[in-house]
Amino acid sequence: MGDSYRYQSGKENLLMAEDQFRNFIIFFPTHPRAADAQMKIISILMRQMQASGPSQKDAKRALAEINKFLMLFPNSDFVPVVNQNREDIILKLREMTASISGHILDSAGNPISGVIVSVIDRKTKEILSTTNSDPKGYFEITPGQSKNEFELIFEKQGYESYSFKGDDPYSSPLKIVLASMAEFYCQVADFYFSRNNYVAAMSGYQEAIRYQPDMIAANDGLGRSYQGIGEYEKALAVYWEFIQKYPNSPAVSEFKSRIAEIEKKKH
Repeated sequence: MGDSYRYQSGKENLLMAEDQFRNFIIFFPTHPRAADAQMKIISILMRQMQASGPSQKDAKRALAEINKFLMLFPNSDFVPVVNQNREDIILKLREMTASISGHILDSAGNPISGVIVSVIDRKTKEILSTTNSDPKGYFEITPGQSKNEFELIFEKQGYESYSFKGDDPYSSPLKIVLASMAEFYCQVADFYFSRNNYVAAMSGYQEAIRYQPDMIAANDGLGRSYQGIGEYEKALAVYWEFIQKYPNSPAVSEFKSRIAEIEKKKH
């Protein structure tokens, strides 16, 4: 049925054919001709691009179907042809200076605003364009006119820089997760603390607090590390200082209990 529509002229017939091939894949995903059906969807989208003149929307839609083919049918005889189509579309998107969009989050899934996003030419190291993530962590950027491969660099103080070097940033919005430097140092400190190396642990917790002063785990770890080497007064100072600076923190009750425990140890 899909082929009968595909061989007829007109956009409506192509849409009907595409719908028929999609339904075939949905109902018969393991059928020997499922790969052929997906290939015909790609062919239809490529025809539409040629008929109407390539647009970013059409090119990204075709690229998404190509990626779907490579994921579902990696052993198909069509793979070389599909890969060539993929390269052609990516090159076309570069020539059209298609925009790249995405969402930047921290490890807890919270959006990060104000991240500097830069497009770097991987051959010349030239900065092609820059932008910043918005208050909800979203960004959109145009790579510029270079035909060389490029990478995306994400930077913000207090977070580890991240480089995206994937060859297809176009087909769907990117999801970028930036690791907090405070979390990194706290994890390092936890490692040393678990091995009773309290001095090394203190150094890591102090670095974490430098990046994020209200970080509960780092402040607690620093207090426990001081206790580990018998420096009870310094441990008390850590907890009291935190309580005074952040009286509404959910850790206040727990830190007051820590203080009571240390006072008992002192006596």
